[in-house]
Amino acid sequence: MNAGEEPGVVAMDVESTHMPTNSEEFVDAPNFDLETYISRYEGFSKIQRLQYIARRCPRLKNDAYRLAIKDLKEGCNTASYKEIMATVGDSLGPGYGYDAAWCEAEDRKAAAARERLELELNQFKTNLIKESIRMGYHELGRHHAARGDLAAAFKCFVRTRDYCTTGRHSAE
Repeated sequence: MNAGEEPGVVAMDVESTHMPTNSEEFVDAPNFDLETYISRYEGFSKIQRLQYIARRCPRLKNDAYRLAIKDLKEGCNTASYKEIMATVGDSLGPGYGYDAAWCEAEDRKAAAARERLELELNQFKTNLIKESIRMGYHELGRHHAARGDLAAAFKCFVRTRDYCTTGRHSAE
């Protein structure tokens, strides 16, 4: 221990500490069948994998983003759609430009569905029927997950545990 140092405090040489860099490795995969590979996935994980492939493999970038946009427009996750469109802009060609009307319509439908689900959940809570409350939280969680709001979905799914009446419910 050196003079002026407190006992129990470990001194570190800041300049010798290795800090990881955020360098990205690029992969060239000429024989990689993207559509076959990605067909095994669905939902959020499919979009995440397509974005990862687009960032890492320049050869497959446009195809991965096209598949992601196509998949997103079949669902209601406008946040991920906007994120991808901000990244690619108009570089994917005709038919893959930003669709503001679709985003607005999906946001309106999702807001109405969320309001309906929250209203039903409040009615279930008023009636104090545990199974209905559990299902209400479950449906609201599925809605949030479909929209890409995983934090809100997690909160709803965690709240379902308080209303489980069987072991099977807990496993869901």
